Amino acid sequence: MLDKCVQYGVEHNILFNVKKSLYVVVGKKKPEFAISPCLYQSPLPRVDVFKYLGVYFRVEDVLKVDCGVIKRKYCSEPVKLQLVKSFCVRLITYCIGALTLSKNTLHQLCVCYNDAFRKISVISGVNQ
Repeated sequence: MLDKCVQYGVEHNILFNVKKSLYVVVGKKKPEFAISPCLYQSPLPRVDVFKYLGVYFRVEDVLKVDCGVIKRKYCSEPVKLQLVKSFCVRLITYCIGALTLSKNTLHQLCVCYNDAFRKISVISGVNQ
């Protein structure tokens, strides 16, 4: 997949930043790779916590969103919902069509999606 991205980048004059690239492994079974995935022959670091567009994500059995930043911001519920839809959902579903997901994994993604909206509703109820 990374080779395809590099090939696309070459064809469209896009250079990916190796220093800003990383990878995560989500699931109960987290295999150790003998060779780390590479971008431009540079091994990528494996992380359990990362920041994307100002939102922190934590990798456990599922990908969890740290809602602390949203909790600390006293914005309205519609704004919080739009933030989750704009940033979190896109990341969670990125390249999902290229994966073969079990019913259990799909269920976990749905739970993650629903939990994000439930947490926002609870947070908004407390802040108002």
